[in-house]
Amino acid sequence: MQINIFAYVLIGFIVSAVLLPITSSFVLIDVSLIGIISWLGLTDYIISVFIWIRILKIRTSSKAAGLSLLTPFSTLLFVKLVFPETQMGIYQAIGLILILAGAALQNERKNKSTGEKS
Repeated sequence: MQINIFAYVLIGFIVSAVLLPITSSFVLIDVSLIGIISWLGLTDYIISVFIWIRILKIRTSSKAAGLSLLTPFSTLLFVKLVFPETQMGIYQAIGLILILAGAALQNERKNKSTGEKS
């Protein structure tokens, strides 16, 4: 799995390196942004992959896939906790409802196919 993620990052880097000079001008990033970029890389790639691999060790892949539906929901809650001044708009509320409905629908279908009661 780690090789696949490396391949995605490598391909993304190569495509970006080729298209960046064609589509925009080169700008050096501000030194103050390095911390923000590092934080995004740490949370988006390292921590999420680590948690995903740990979940796969203790659960089946189908149950782990169900947990991935809750990632946007947990991200929204995390942002709200870290930045309390962030307002949740109508689109976030609709997205939250759709995420929870999708998780419930998936759980219901899984229970019907296995004969379990919810």
